[in-house]
Amino acid sequence: MQNAPNITPISPKVTDLFKTVLDILVIAVLSDDRTRDRERIEFIHCAQVHNRALHPDIILTPVQIRHLFDERVRVLSAQINADGLRSVQEHYLSMIIDRGVQRSVLASIFAIAICDYELHDEERGMIKSALKVWNSHLPDPAEIDPVS
Repeated sequence: MQNAPNITPISPKVTDLFKTVLDILVIAVLSDDRTRDRERIEFIHCAQVHNRALHPDIILTPVQIRHLFDERVRVLSAQINADGLRSVQEHYLSMIIDRGVQRSVLASIFAIAICDYELHDEERGMIKSALKVWNSHLPDPAEIDPVS
C-alpha cells in the first residue's frame, strides 16, 4: 500500500490471508460494475469484521481501509479487464482454504451484494462461484442453530 498524506501505513504484520480476504471483498463490490456508496460502506464494515477476527492486535482505521479499497480497485479492475470477472473471482476465492474463513467471507460477499437492496446477476454469480470453488453450499435452515 502506498502512503498517502495523513494516512498511517498498514502494518507489515498484516497477513496474506487478510489481504486476500480484502481483495475478494473488493471484487464483490466490483462484480456488478456499479460501485455505490452503500457498497463501499458495507465493504469497510466487512473489512473491520475480518480485521478483528484475523488480526485483533492490528486494527485498521476506516480511513486506512478506504485507502486500501481505492488502491485495490485500480489493480483488480485492470486484472478483471484483462482476465475476465469469473476468472479473477475464482483465482482469489481458491486462495481461501480454511472453512471458517470461507463461511465468513461468503457472509460478507452476500452482505455487500444485498446492501443496496438488489441482488444483481453478477453478484449472484460471485456467490455461486464461491460455493463452487469451495465445494460448499448455502446452509439449510435446519443447519442453523436457534438463537437462545
